Amino acid sequence: MRLIILALICTILALLTLVIGPISIPLFSEISPEQALILSELRLPKMITALCAGGLLSVAGLFMQVYFQNPLVGPYILGIPSGASFGVALWYLLAGGSLSLFGVFGFSVIGGLGTLAVIVMIAPFLKQKTFLLIFGLLLGQLLAGLVQLMTLYAPSENLRAFLVWGMGSFERLSLETALFLAMITLVLFFCSILMSKSLNTMLLGDRYAQSMGVNLKRVRFLLILLSGLMASIVAATTGPIAFVGVLIPHLARWYFSEHRHHLLIMGSFFLGGIFCLSIQLLNLLLMPYSLPINAWLALLSAPFMIIFLFRLRGRSYVF
Repeated sequence: MRLIILALICTILALLTLVIGPISIPLFSEISPEQALILSELRLPKMITALCAGGLLSVAGLFMQVYFQNPLVGPYILGIPSGASFGVALWYLLAGGSLSLFGVFGFSVIGGLGTLAVIVMIAPFLKQKTFLLIFGLLLGQLLAGLVQLMTLYAPSENLRAFLVWGMGSFERLSLETALFLAMITLVLFFCSILMSKSLNTMLLGDRYAQSMGVNLKRVRFLLILLSGLMASIVAATTGPIAFVGVLIPHLARWYFSEHRHHLLIMGSFFLGGIFCLSIQLLNLLLMPYSLPINAWLALLSAPFMIIFLFRLRGRSYVF
């Protein structure tokens, strides 16, 4: 029932982002050609992007917290957004500030997946997960330093374009690209659900999971791979989006009051979609005074995290 409630709220918010704005669009009556153009070219791609980005980041954050057994890690802990940022900064430096979607998207994916490939290759050689966490942080700092060097010597118009990309936005995709993102999201979401049985078994301890036939190394490898793919795709399509992947898994655990991962995965996806759709709706209502996505996330996420930390005080945390 709680999952159905989340799905209904998510559906209502998605519909509201389509009909509310400077030009209102009727939901159950005939619309004009101009309204149809606004719906197909502007609002529908934004709605799909917000829903997919929020859902993917939330599930990726859940997987990272399960892998590292740490409530403060998120999908970007392994330096993937720094890799995506490096790719985009390289594109703007080479292309002279061009806003070509294929160039930005392609270089961002290459940077993010390249960073993920390095993490995946190095992971088997690091015996402890803490070392992998440290390696990811150091790799992210290295790439961030390279990005700063590139922006330092970039022309002003290139620098401005890159800074705008780094603020995060749901407005960059066309309808065709947004639908392609939705297809990728469905595939990754289905793969995540398939992981839930193994993760539920691991709640009872590694020895019990091994006795039930769970391959722990393969499960942990898939956790890194799936969360890295999700983070790379979101960073490529929206820019680096902060806070969602850290905050939403905690809200899902609090909302369901249990730790079965098939519920947490679906709940995190819907809660992430609700969170990002709410921000998109706020921007529509406040136009032309809308704020960048990361500005809204910082303003809204900090109180939630403070409340969560006080609720967690003195309690053990179960992953």
